[in-house]
Amino acid sequence: MKDINWFLLVLCTSLLLACGDENPHTPIELTDTASQLQVEFLHLEKDLFQSDFKNSNRVSQDLYQKYGAFWCAYVEQDLLLAECQSDSVQNLLYPFVVNTAILEAHQAIQNTFSTEDFDNYNEQLTGAMRRWQSLYPDRSAPKIVYYQSAWNNNIHPIEGYLGIALDSYLGADHPLIQKLSTEQIPGYKKLDMRKDYIVPDAVKGWVAYQNRALYQPKDLLHELIFYGKLMHITRSLLPETPDSLLLNWSSQEVQWAKDNEWNTWKEVAREDRLFDKKMAEINRWFTQGPFTGAKGIPQESSPQLGIWFGWQIVGQYMEQHPEVSIAQLLAEQDDMKLLASYKPKRK
Repeated sequence: MKDINWFLLVLCTSLLLACGDENPHTPIELTDTASQLQVEFLHLEKDLFQSDFKNSNRVSQDLYQKYGAFWCAYVEQDLLLAECQSDSVQNLLYPFVVNTAILEAHQAIQNTFSTEDFDNYNEQLTGAMRRWQSLYPDRSAPKIVYYQSAWNNNIHPIEGYLGIALDSYLGADHPLIQKLSTEQIPGYKKLDMRKDYIVPDAVKGWVAYQNRALYQPKDLLHELIFYGKLMHITRSLLPETPDSLLLNWSSQEVQWAKDNEWNTWKEVAREDRLFDKKMAEINRWFTQGPFTGAKGIPQESSPQLGIWFGWQIVGQYMEQHPEVSIAQLLAEQDDMKLLASYKPKRK
């Protein structure tokens, strides 16, 4: 679940069926309050490395004062140092920030991401969080923290915060990323380290985290529907983002899924598979990899086809039932009701 994305609104709201290239979404009308939301953006990757370690006893305390629970999550879960307010953290931070590989990654972040990049990310994320606030007026939008995870994470949501690890988005072609062994980061994961995945991944991560209580392991169909719901919400929060970016796919992978939808769905829809409760088999449809590892699916397939099929099922259901709100969609527990709306396209 950890790893569980997350712009043609004006154009495609009226032309969605005609253009047909992107999955449908539920338009979200901004409330007056949400339209005024100012998201707070923080830069832990700068604050940590600019800290005065001559007074090392103060560094962790000062960063805890500024970043609160996220500082604890970072120290304990990303860096795996120690309990965030323990004395040992003070002694372990300095060796981390002066480590040659960590310093090289830090410099790469400074060279790769410009002020214009952050302005762009911040604008997109603010728009997404304003839509989120309109959907959930009783929930607070997170503070967004840019940071350096030492490749232990890419997106790190916790209550009240959404972390974005910039070293995980330097790009597969960056010399530093190319130097990392495939044991540390497999080649297919390096392909996901693109700058233009930052906003979709962050929104997907936030949506998944906020809806984690809805996850109930059951069977393959239920898993498809769950991830389809998450993708539909993500699409509604980022209505102009192309499907390829939301899926972390190339345009060729999107096209493969569309071209092979009918034949691939025949493998999914077998009764012994669709209602299979064995998690090892279910996970084959969702596990990150260079292709979908489910039985009967060729190795030239797009990866994580389970997410794509779930999105198609939910998308067609919502397209056929425009009266259904996102809240009602999330509350709907009859998986067969949603499945009944799905008609795979035959090429």
